[in-house]
Amino acid sequence: MNQILKYAGYSLGSVTLFVGAFLSFATLTGAPMHEMAIVGGFFPAPAESIELQGAEPNLIEELDLDSRSELKVIEQASTPLRAFLLDSPFSTDVLEGLQRELKMRARTLETLQANIEGRARELGLRERQIEERWTELERIRTDLIEEGLELEQRKDELLRDEQVAKDREDASWKTMAKVFEEGKARDLAERLVLLGPERGAKVLRGLTSERASEILNQVPRQQWTEFAEAYRLAEQ
Repeated sequence: MNQILKYAGYSLGSVTLFVGAFLSFATLTGAPMHEMAIVGGFFPAPAESIELQGAEPNLIEELDLDSRSELKVIEQASTPLRAFLLDSPFSTDVLEGLQRELKMRARTLETLQANIEGRARELGLRERQIEERWTELERIRTDLIEEGLELEQRKDELLRDEQVAKDREDASWKTMAKVFEEGKARDLAERLVLLGPERGAKVLRGLTSERASEILNQVPRQQWTEFAEAYRLAEQ
């Protein structure tokens, strides 16, 4: 039983607190207490509102009898407010001139912006063209490097081929020089003259210096100088 009374007391206190807070909030906001729902009947209406309610039909009749135009009513209603208005320091012509100047400057700015955007597009196009040319130059440079490497390889191959050919030729002359290693120097000198100075020098180069001198000394005097010079150059 005491528990039920306790809950009932809590409920009644909560309701009372809620109603009090609600009424306090309504009073602070300025809402008419007699017009509130549920609790409005507990508050009497002010005397002024009763008089106004009775006077409403007369106010409506007066409005119906008013023959003024709406513009006239608005002008007369705004007359008290004109005391708070300040006269503009600019005339209408000055304001229109300022407006025209602002429009002209706005058009000038639009033209400037269009020129800047066009310039930016031109610069972008030139930048792309420069990038394309740079890419082309890089490709050409790469091709030239590759061609240079290829030429170097071919040069090395040609040098190797020339050296191989020279070695083979020297080997062939050394083989022929073996024919001149034995025999009479006079007979071998006659054969040497038939080969000519350049070939004879290659044969002599494949012999020992003593054997080459022995055969060279048997060459006829009128041809000895040519053979001796060719042999000297072959030995260098």
